[in-house]
Amino acid sequence: MPELSGGDGVAEAAKLGFRGAEALGWVTLGATGRVVSQLVVQVTLARLLGPEAFGSFAVVLAFMGLCLVLADGGFGAALVHRPDLREDDVRLALGWTLAIALSLAVFMAFAGHAVAQIVGDPELAPMCQAAAALLVPMTMRNLGVSLMHRALDFKGPQLIDFFAYVFCFGGVSILGAWMGWGAWSLLAGFSAQVLVSLVATYALRPHTLRPKWRGSRELRTFGLRTLGIDLLNWGSEQLDRFLIGRLWGLQALGHYVVCLNLARAPVGMLLASVRALTFSSSARFQADPAAVGRGLLLMIEAAALSTVPVFLLVSLEAPAVLMLVYGPRWHDAAPLLQALALGVPALVISTLVASVLRGVGAVDLEWKSVAGSAALYLGGLLALAAWPLAIAVWWVPVAAMLRLAWVLGMALRRLELSWTEVATALRSPVLLAVLGALAALGVRDWSSSVQSHDLSPAVAGLLALAAALASRRLSWLSPGLRQWVLNAWASRK
Repeated sequence: MPELSGGDGVAEAAKLGFRGAEALGWVTLGATGRVVSQLVVQVTLARLLGPEAFGSFAVVLAFMGLCLVLADGGFGAALVHRPDLREDDVRLALGWTLAIALSLAVFMAFAGHAVAQIVGDPELAPMCQAAAALLVPMTMRNLGVSLMHRALDFKGPQLIDFFAYVFCFGGVSILGAWMGWGAWSLLAGFSAQVLVSLVATYALRPHTLRPKWRGSRELRTFGLRTLGIDLLNWGSEQLDRFLIGRLWGLQALGHYVVCLNLARAPVGMLLASVRALTFSSSARFQADPAAVGRGLLLMIEAAALSTVPVFLLVSLEAPAVLMLVYGPRWHDAAPLLQALALGVPALVISTLVASVLRGVGAVDLEWKSVAGSAALYLGGLLALAAWPLAIAVWWVPVAAMLRLAWVLGMALRRLELSWTEVATALRSPVLLAVLGALAALGVRDWSSSVQSHDLSPAVAGLLALAAALASRRLSWLSPGLRQWVLNAWASRK
């Protein structure tokens, strides 16, 4: 990052701050729209298809996700992190990612039979072969998105993702499900989403299409280090699907995937975009660890306020939430949602902290945290294989909490922060969560007429949260976050 002095430094920081706030606004708006649309699409598909189809598609998507991580090779993050980007860097990234993607597409097509045998579903083999054709367009699309993120342009990707998901994945998948295509309807919708996203991304951010395979050693080195972390992240987030499908069956996997989607729906899409924004912003200010540390504390507080109170209520009222959203055929999945919802806040915060570590160049620290947490998470599931999934799934929030403690400890040492400062940032979110939970439990205990499918306790908890927030307004926020909110609001006028 070039040195700035005097008025130029202040002006540049102000400019980046405004662009960051604008990007965060588009991230929030886009993710909110996609969360609502995802909920509508997922509910419709869940009612049309049932658990088995979702289980089959989850395995194919996980396998394809592994190949996509390998094909990216970490070059997307390397392009964002590089202080001075040249066309030769883009050509180098394009050449390597295309070569790897083509090789992996061939591998995925031939490995489909092995995946089908491991999971025990013969239909997975042709689905893997068909999905292999999507690797090259997905890789090309991700390259364009990385270039947009480097420029803190999040408006384009958010709009593309929203319309591609709603009209391509949603429209095609629902039509296919209605016509009786089963799990193939999900793959058809995903294929349409990928192709439309590729065309739209390149139209908004055209780049060179002349690949090369020799160039910056620094770019390749950072990319390979990042690739290792991305592989570990994939393992910790996707290998559980293979394990659950193998150990507990496809129907149990379908329950797990749908509950996981429901638990992460309000934050999953927002998290992916905010993580990219956090990485881009911290990479811009990597020469000023103090500024990055202050931003990290604000981010932890904001993430906790957005997740801890709500997801505690979702966990407490999981049967009623499932009944409302998916209907009675998904009632048996309630214990899974209870556990998975509790793990969401820790997952969100630890993911954002890890993106900050990557942004300041501490890839080695991120590597250690991800490797340890992945081994802990997957090892715990294997150790609990003899238990019913409804019990084993409680290892998910425990592992998420342990990962959060680990990655936070590394980040605090790197940025010279203290656990006391983190505890201060988490104080208001925890108090609000306790208040909402007490209100929900109070209604449940007071009214003997409340049934497992009744949302009255959850509504009471939300009303208590709303009343508390309205009574004290911004006083729930720390001075730093309160000032940031006021500045952001003033800049939009």
